[in-house]
Amino acid sequence: MTTLSQVDPSAEIACTLSISEAGGRLESLQTHVAGRLVGTDRDADRLRITIQRAGDARLEGDVRAWAEAEKGCCAFLDFAIESDPETVTLKITSPPDAPSTLDAIEWMFRAADHVGAS
Repeated sequence: MTTLSQVDPSAEIACTLSISEAGGRLESLQTHVAGRLVGTDRDADRLRITIQRAGDARLEGDVRAWAEAEKGCCAFLDFAIESDPETVTLKITSPPDAPSTLDAIEWMFRAADHVGAS
């Protein structure tokens, strides 16, 4: 597992992503996730998102870039990536009082995947 960042307890629990940037972030996910979401696993302050590689050798780097961009607007989150030949798993941890952020990220991944199922 590669840790990209850790929860910053001193960071304000607020997403600084603008509405216009949010659309671009969702479009980026659609490019990488559409039709390939294996699933999400959630407990209180942790979210695991697993994506099938489907022959995409760049998937891990693309997920890493997405997570680094997300860290830029949600500095209070922790991101880590696990990968194997078949899947890439993004692990996100939030402070205990920020579960709605994980709800929103899970929704974004599910919405991005749905585009591929249409």
